This record gives sequence, structure tokens and C-alpha cells, in this order.
Amino acid sequence: MLRGNEKREVCLFEAARSTADILPSADRPPAAVRRSALVPRLRGVNGNSLGSRRYREVAMALADDHGGADALDESTRVSIRQAAGLTVEAENLQRRIARGEPVNHEDLVRVARVLNQLMRQLGLKKASLELSNGVEIGVMTNSLRAVRGRTVAFVCLDEVAFYRSDDSANPDVETYNALKPGMATIPEAMLVGISSPYRKSGLLYSKWKSHYGRDDDGVLVIRAASQVLNPTLDQAIVDEAMERDPAAARAEYFAEWRADISGFIDAELIEGCIERDVDRRPPRHGETYRGFVDVSGGRSDSAVLTVGHRCRDRIILDVIVERRAPYSPDSIAAEFAGTLKAYGLGTVTGDAYGAEWTTERFGAHGVIYQPSELNRSEIYLNFLPAVTSGQVDLLDNRKMVAQFAQLERRTSRAGRDTIDHPSGGHDDVSNAVAGCITLLAVKKQFPAHGFTAEASQAFAAAIAARFPDGPGAMRPPIRMV
Repeated sequence: MLRGNEKREVCLFEAARSTADILPSADRPPAAVRRSALVPRLRGVNGNSLGSRRYREVAMALADDHGGADALDESTRVSIRQAAGLTVEAENLQRRIARGEPVNHEDLVRVARVLNQLMRQLGLKKASLELSNGVEIGVMTNSLRAVRGRTVAFVCLDEVAFYRSDDSANPDVETYNALKPGMATIPEAMLVGISSPYRKSGLLYSKWKSHYGRDDDGVLVIRAASQVLNPTLDQAIVDEAMERDPAAARAEYFAEWRADISGFIDAELIEGCIERDVDRRPPRHGETYRGFVDVSGGRSDSAVLTVGHRCRDRIILDVIVERRAPYSPDSIAAEFAGTLKAYGLGTVTGDAYGAEWTTERFGAHGVIYQPSELNRSEIYLNFLPAVTSGQVDLLDNRKMVAQFAQLERRTSRAGRDTIDHPSGGHDDVSNAVAGCITLLAVKKQFPAHGFTAEASQAFAAAIAARFPDGPGAMRPPIRMV
């Protein structure tokens, strides 16, 4: 609600009497904002109050971005009035929060949501604000490339324990390292990391382990439960979360590290199996290959094909083919079938995703699709000993390394381990690689059409040992009397 001097400060709407008058209700779309309540002129209402001046300033800045007030059509004019009014309303709510005054937070959320939609309608998507002194306040993605080359006075890494990237095995650490040089030229530059704890790895965990509870002038680590930092948090919300998932709730509301989640495999272990600058190996005559495919519906996840072979005691990965979504599943089946045939394969193994469709589409292109006997977790658990034994030669693929490094091992109350990617992450490439290596981990892999060269030599050696004097030493045939 707008009260007293706050209403005099804003004074933007002829008929507005409360926040509800300028915001859509929960069951009304943003377009249903009362346009009749807006002042008829772009420059706002008469008056020199702080709110009126701020309203005119925002409105004219938005108008200038669209070619000036005279160039606006009526629809854009109305959207600008709405955006300017909601900007001032959001600032007033934030000012009251900063002063410690009671605020209906639902109003702030609704104002921000509608304002964001209006800004998008106006084509304004820049997530930064440039001050008159040249300082820019911006919101950026957690990318080491996006933050490089900037002089930084203050940076906040929000939810830093949950940074994910298919291009980096350690996106939180690499983003932090990219920011530090930009802070070096400002003596009092500050970096703040804010996050709920998660698994015991990454930047947040390393800072906590090194500095929490220690007298260190350089780094301060604060650890506190949610209700200590925000006493207004309803206890019922915490109780409900504890009942639903105690481990997750203890991390979210009590700042405890997840004991049930750990990393599955170190990036360094995967890196040690990679042959640098080799991203594909051509087919070789006489080798026996195996193929594994990870397919999806083509909307969000990638489709990945891997092919490998075994050479004595080495397991060698030869091919990683990834096709990012969106794509046509039928065209992917045709492309992957062509790659498989180039390596002499008429059969491929994959997960049970869309088993009937997958079998049918690969079959239409002359390839037999066999669902894997192992589920995702079993594939990863069988992949691990092959890698740790040092018998695997992988390809140089950055996404593969990043996805393996982000895999999580979750232990249930019954003691059962499951391996999967974190929420919002992907493991298309790592799953296909692990599947192919697991297929090849069994040493004897005889093709359906005959023996390998090694098997033929072993068979010849066995015959020579059985008949050291050659074929003539065989017993004569039995005569019939």
C-alpha cells in the first residue's frame, strides 16, 4: 500500500490508491494493467517531488532510446509510462527495506516481474546501469570470458556453489581467477561470495575450509542459518522442508554441507587419460569396434555417438560425435548410422530412452539398436575402475572433461549409490563415453562374423601345443573289421 508521504512522493497515477491499482492481480496478465490510471502525458504529473522528478527522468530516458517522445506510437508511449512508474515504485519499496521498515515483499516481487516484462517489450535487455561518474553496475553470467578485461571495484558471486558449465570443469574457480586481476588496480576492491552450501568441493568449500573461524585479515567467512540472517523466515517453511528432504533442508536453511553428495571423479584423472590434440581416430582395418549412443528427443539435450576399440590391454576411444539440440531425431539416426558403418559396425548400444522409436529409426538405416543392460549409474561405476587402472586412451574433448568433473555421487539412506549430473546440468557426452568404455572393458570381444587377429593367433598356438609333431602325428582312423 502507498501511505502518506510515499504517495506524495510518487504521485504518478491519477486514480492509483494502492499497489494493487498499478499491478496485475495473480489471475490477470500483465497487459491488463490499468491504463486508464496512468497520467495522459508522457512527462508525468505536475510537481517537483522526488518521485515526480525520477518518473520524468526515467520516462524521458526510455523515450530517447526509442527516437524521442515525438516518435513514439501510443502503444510504446503507454508502455514507457508504465515502466517509469513501476521503476519508481520498485525504488521506493527497496528504500523502505533498506531503512528497515515493514514491506509487503509480494508487492516488490510483482513490481519487478511486470517491470521486467515491460522492459523486454520495449526491447531493453541490457542488464547494466551506467552512473554519471562512469561506473557501470551490471549483471553477468558466471563466465570467465565475460568478466575478463574489466576493472572491478566490487563483485558479488551469487550462489557460487552452484555454478555449472559444459565448457569448464571448475567454472567457479576459473571465474574467480579471471576477476582477481581486474581488482588488483583498486586498493579497496572487494569480492563477496554468497551461497547456500552444497557438496564439499569448489571455490566456496575451499574458502570455508581455509578461512572459517580463523583470524585472517584477507578473507572473512560467515556461516549462519537462514533464520539467523533473516528472523522473519517462517518456521513452518523450514519444518516442511526438513520433513520432505532433511539433507537438502539442512544445506538450504542451516548452512550445512551435503554429506550425501560428493564428486564422482576428478577432472585430473580424466585429463591424464587424454591424448592431446587428438579429437578423432580414423577406422583401421582389422580392429573390432564397439559403439554407444546417447539420444534424446531433440529439444534440449544433445545426441552423442561414441566408437572405440580394444588393442591388447588398452581401451581406445576413437570417435565422439555430438549434435546439440534442437535437431531432427531421424536425421541424427541417419548420420550416426553412417558413422557406425564407416567403422564396420552394424550394431550400436544405448540407453532405454524411447526404446521402440530408437530401435525403429536406427533399423531403418541398417543398424541394430540394443538397449544397454546397465543403467546410468552402473555404467559410470563400471567406467571408474577402467580409468583408474590407466588403461584408457580418451580423446581431447573439453565438454567431456567438464561433464565428468560435475558428476555427483549420491548415497541413499539404504546405502545405494547413484551417479548423475547435478540439477540443471548435462552428461550426454560423459554418459556416451563411459558407455563405450564399459562395453570394451571386457577383454574378450569377438565379432559375430569371425575371430580377431589376436584370437586367431591364440587358436593357432593352442593347436600347435596340442599337436607338436604337426598334423601327421594324429592317430590313424579306426578301421572297421
